[in-house]
Amino acid sequence: MELGQQAQLRAEEAARIYAEIAERAFFKHTLDELRKVVGTKAAAVLVFRIVKTSMREAVEEVLPRGMVRDPLDAMMLCYKLFAAAGFPFEVEVVSDNTFRVAKCPHYRFTGRDPVACVACAATKAGALEALTGRSVAVVLEDGTRLGPRDAEIVVRRLTHMPSGDKYCTFKLELPREAGSKGEG
Repeated sequence: MELGQQAQLRAEEAARIYAEIAERAFFKHTLDELRKVVGTKAAAVLVFRIVKTSMREAVEEVLPRGMVRDPLDAMMLCYKLFAAAGFPFEVEVVSDNTFRVAKCPHYRFTGRDPVACVACAATKAGALEALTGRSVAVVLEDGTRLGPRDAEIVVRRLTHMPSGDKYCTFKLELPREAGSKGEG
């Protein structure tokens, strides 16, 4: 492809290509290397911390103000961003604080890799931290806790497609007085 042809890429197409490259780099190659160097559990902790911080910063500094208005918006932000880039998702709100995902844009990369799916939970935690100004932890379906022990908000992953479940199900546990600190 010549330089002139490169300039003709539409912004949407370029964003989709970049997302594809980033997904492959992260979910295929980085995770494999992390597991080799530090082991599976440490890789999961590192992925959680890195992705949570990245999402929190993106919500605070990059996303248009007001894009994340409430906790449910924060929980679904990663899916909405992927859908905008051409990777659709299917979600069903089961109750006020619980939803399940039947079609996940991450799943085509993560497959049956539970460590890779920690990144999805971390995006929820990061967006919630940015929205509420409170600490957030994630508890996986096997009881593994990622994030601060004394977190004020907890996201529970109840079911998980890479483990063979039909859906990924998430439940948000907010303190009674928790709410938005304003614009996202």
